[in-house]
Amino acid sequence: MRTHCLVRPGSSDLSALFDRSATNASPLANDTSIGVGYAPLSRLEKVVLAAEHELGRMATQCHPEIGRDIKIMALRHREQVRLTVACAFVDRYIDGLPTYLRAKNLVAATVGQIAEDHQLPAVVAVNTANDPDVMSLYLTVLGTSAESGDDGQAGRGNRVNGLITPFRPMTMESVPGKNAISHVGKLYNIAAGLIAERVARLDGVGEAHCLLVSGIGGALSEPQTATVRLRPTHAANCEDYRDAIAAIVENELFGLSTASADLVSGRLRIGDWPLRRDN
Repeated sequence: MRTHCLVRPGSSDLSALFDRSATNASPLANDTSIGVGYAPLSRLEKVVLAAEHELGRMATQCHPEIGRDIKIMALRHREQVRLTVACAFVDRYIDGLPTYLRAKNLVAATVGQIAEDHQLPAVVAVNTANDPDVMSLYLTVLGTSAESGDDGQAGRGNRVNGLITPFRPMTMESVPGKNAISHVGKLYNIAAGLIAERVARLDGVGEAHCLLVSGIGGALSEPQTATVRLRPTHAANCEDYRDAIAAIVENELFGLSTASADLVSGRLRIGDWPLRRDN
């Protein structure tokens, strides 16, 4: 495989905006955008995230036949849960159909056990488009469908918590490939997730949503709006939480100035939950 990388200068106006950030107390937003976060994760969301992480660990540590292109669709209908796994297998580690089928069974058993561990038994199906009779299998050279020009790649990015959740508040603003200094497409999604997580931990709060809207050229610490919605676990006046929520929002927005260093150190992790690791 040959990789050809091209790095070119950014537009003159955005480069000038980035330079002005250096003299500002807070970095300046390089876009007008929306960041969304919610907490806590549901049991089903935790199963999907844990399963994807475990398969990824197996791929890199002990089962090289499992590719890193892994997609898990979770469907819950009342008490029935179905997990459909698309897993690209690496052809050089598969010496025939029996080996491929064993690898599929291993993936299915791993995902099924994780669901059981979360008290959410599920029916697990892996690579359901396969037709072993004609050797139509999900085999790749690199462990990803991208090598074959898979359609729809550009819009498949997970949200900042590692999930795609249509029944939750979310934005189509993608996170990968954006700088962690001034690009609100990354930073406000991180901040919204951190805010929602901390608000959800307040006594008496069962669930929290956060939405942040930036204005290009404005300080990251001063969004156009910072909206927090919460669901109390008991009868309560949401106004009772106003001061605590305001303090959390202010703290996390000012904390974005260290987001780049925190991502490099691993204290902040995109594609995982919780986003912040304090230990």
